[in-house]
Amino acid sequence: MDNPIDSARLRESFYRWQCQSRKEIMRAKGGVPSPAIQPRVTDAAGREIASAITVLLVESAPDATTDTLRNMVRKTPDPRERYESAVRFLSAAYYQDARNFDDLLTALFAAGSRTGAALKAAGRCVLHFAQGNVRYRVPCDVVDLQPAHPAFQAAYWHNRLFNSQPPPEVLILGFRPDWPAAAAE
Repeated sequence: MDNPIDSARLRESFYRWQCQSRKEIMRAKGGVPSPAIQPRVTDAAGREIASAITVLLVESAPDATTDTLRNMVRKTPDPRERYESAVRFLSAAYYQDARNFDDLLTALFAAGSRTGAALKAAGRCVLHFAQGNVRYRVPCDVVDLQPAHPAFQAAYWHNRLFNSQPPPEVLILGFRPDWPAAAAE
């Protein structure tokens, strides 16, 4: 991969692409994830850890949105109604401005997940995003988020809207990009 732009511009380009992809997922695909948000994961040596994981963007100040998501989950026991509410909410203005998002991606795993355990043990990985002719290779530090962390709460309640049968215990990992080592194609 070639990286002709500096790391700040690469980050900005990535988040704009992610927001655009997520708007399309919500508006045109009814919330069904696309490859743009499900990177392949490798270790630093290039060995595959997972063929795909679904990652979420986290706002810089996620508390208000997390409260909204939590209330949407608690409002109804009907999983279809929750799913539709989530799609409506996220289709509106949520992904309008890429600058609203923190430099942290998250993913939820069942507590006993081999993939989650491997990522946590490795402490570092490479996320390979690809859809159409857009590709990003993003090395990341892996962070084990604790339940009190705002990004943990944002990821948990986001996932609860889309998954009516969440695992009883979860592991939520954060992925902190190393933009100077990242590349775009």
